[in-house]
Amino acid sequence: MNWHTEWNYWKALEKVISESYEILHFQKYSEDYLTGVYHSSRGRDPWYGIMFEVGLSKKESVCLFVERGWEDVYFGLTVQHNGDRSVTRNSAHKHLEEQIADLCDWPEEELWLGGCWCKPAVDFESFEEENSLMMTNTKHLHETVGKHWEQIQQFIKDCGF
Repeated sequence: MNWHTEWNYWKALEKVISESYEILHFQKYSEDYLTGVYHSSRGRDPWYGIMFEVGLSKKESVCLFVERGWEDVYFGLTVQHNGDRSVTRNSAHKHLEEQIADLCDWPEEELWLGGCWCKPAVDFESFEEENSLMMTNTKHLHETVGKHWEQIQQFIKDCGF
């Protein structure tokens, strides 16, 4: 049930995002990622999701990344060049970090300029939150995806992209 609910979430989110943006393949969710998280006892890699370009900074791609980790689903801005997100730490992008700081739930860190938790919260790791459990219902899943997409679009706009 959990695997399929998460898969359906990513598929529905990809559908709405792809109407406006081209999805990048870097760290993109896949059957292999999900299977590894749900069915492996070692080497689990929950850091995947959907990434798409929203602008450029110093000829490098500024991307919005919706990601799943060990906690709730979140999103934020990162910079990548040919799939290498370590360029986010380049001082040439410091202005972006400062530009979005007040919009973020959490500040810059290694591969992020900053980001926010999706609301309503979704925790695919434990499925303990009511909203996560309710997403087994297709209607509720699509409502949650819609709310997340609205939040992401507003963040992109507020960031100036």
